[in-house]
Amino acid sequence: ATAALVAPPEQDDTASYFLIALTDPARSRALQAELQPKGEQPPWRILTPAEFSQASQLYWLVESGAGAGFAFSGFLGLLVGIAITSQTLRGALLAQIREYATLRALGVPAGALRAVVLEQALWVGVAGLVVTAALVVLLGLAAEAADVAILFPWWGVDAAAQCILPIARAAG
Repeated sequence: ATAALVAPPEQDDTASYFLIALTDPARSRALQAELQPKGEQPPWRILTPAEFSQASQLYWLVESGAGAGFAFSGFLGLLVGIAITSQTLRGALLAQIREYATLRALGVPAGALRAVVLEQALWVGVAGLVVTAALVVLLGLAAEAADVAILFPWWGVDAAAQCILPIARAAG
């Protein structure tokens, strides 16, 4: 009844969200079922905190366009990472081209030289992981200092690590 008085469904200039503090959070599902208007298109929805979080995340990722921008930025970052890794390895190889030529002239098989190049690629990838870890920590500290809520879930950090090493190997 209070929600109907505060935010009549026929007015567009009212508040979008209301938070309800419950004295007994264990009753949230029962209260949700009691307060949710019936019908095909109810004037409002009653959501638990978990449902509201999921609805917000889906909105920002799918409906707002921010998700597409994030995906594009991620893809662009992937391309830049491949280019930087490739150029770093190319520079390292060109700096040692005489040594490789000498080893080849001494009869070292090409496969062994390829293994050395792939090992260098692995070390470039490990260096990339170290730099990435440092940047993530600095970003987290800066966000905390500015009172910005930012989350680095373990699976996101792991996914980044799982991308960096194959990029380095492909560049090698």
